[in-house]
Amino acid sequence: MKKLIALALCSLICLSLAGCKATSLDKTKLDANSSNNDSLIKEAVSKYYLTQDPKNKGELKIYNTKSFKDKYLVLAEKYSGDGHRSTDLFLLDMKHNIEAWTTGVTPISMCFSINKTEYDGSTILFGTFNNTKWDPKEDKKIPVQLNKLDIKFSDGQSLKENISNESGYIVISNSTSKVEQFNLYNDKNELQSNLDEMNEINETKFNAFKIK
Repeated sequence: MKKLIALALCSLICLSLAGCKATSLDKTKLDANSSNNDSLIKEAVSKYYLTQDPKNKGELKIYNTKSFKDKYLVLAEKYSGDGHRSTDLFLLDMKHNIEAWTTGVTPISMCFSINKTEYDGSTILFGTFNNTKWDPKEDKKIPVQLNKLDIKFSDGQSLKENISNESGYIVISNSTSKVEQFNLYNDKNELQSNLDEMNEINETKFNAFKIK
């Protein structure tokens, strides 16, 4: 009887260890797939700039990537060093082929930019951040800390996201509606900036991508 109990305990321990190992392997596999997906997205965007703007030797930055229906939205920049900076928003299919793109403005004196486009019945907002903003009262730049984004649309929809100065943002509303509030907060929920300070939304449209 004691031998049978000992054998049963050993079997349970082995099964438990095997289960832990399987879970660990599954997690590793998921992480690898995510990493591979990011690499394929970066490769597709890099190829776009190499073919469409071959003289641009700037550094490629992927600010943000977001799943959108059966596609991906990718916010990127490759600044050549000449003129004012701009970002590009790419629409990729699930096989990482670029279907469309549009260009957005970047902030100059303020700490954020708002670019707006519409696609398939949805409103898409995207932009980047600065770690300072111009204070007209003090007539100087002051530092800001950006951690939270709170947007309200005219149809009543409200969207909140965690952000960082370095990552930029892509926000998707499931309807075509007007932006009524755009508030940026720090980690203490202190307002850093809002739409009243910007008072400008850059509206843009997707362009179908055609390989040269």
